[in-house]
Amino acid sequence: MSLIIIIFIRSFIITTYAIEGQSMEPTFQSGDRVIINLVEDIFLPPDVGDIIFFKLNDNDTFVKRIIATPGDYIAVHQEHVYVNGEKVTKQAADYSSLLKVEDMKEQIVPKKCYIVLGDHLTDSIDSRQFGCVKEKYILGKVIDTYWHKTTK
Repeated sequence: MSLIIIIFIRSFIITTYAIEGQSMEPTFQSGDRVIINLVEDIFLPPDVGDIIFFKLNDNDTFVKRIIATPGDYIAVHQEHVYVNGEKVTKQAADYSSLLKVEDMKEQIVPKKCYIVLGDHLTDSIDSRQFGCVKEKYILGKVIDTYWHKTTK
């Protein structure tokens, strides 16, 4: 009976994921393992600041931080991202590709779509490359780290 409960929980409620790469540093290091809540978004939709686990296709899964949710007004000015008029990036970089249309300086995030960035902006594949993450591709929210890779 215990095995059935564990399998149920592991399959439908929580799962784990090993972080690969530096895109979420300093929050997570490559090799850290995190716990993903697979059902929280049923009760609470993803929000700004949440770190989500999602897929883009059958092979690629990612962990990134949400910076804008459906209906948010996103703008790029002087190499910084602004959401609803507030600067959300501390590091200057080329974010123009977030808007996916040349010469566009601002837009509203579409329904059922989320804009995500890695915490380590110079080493992250995120919404600057693949655009917004559709709600149907979000698998869950990161709720905790259960194992940190030790660095020497």
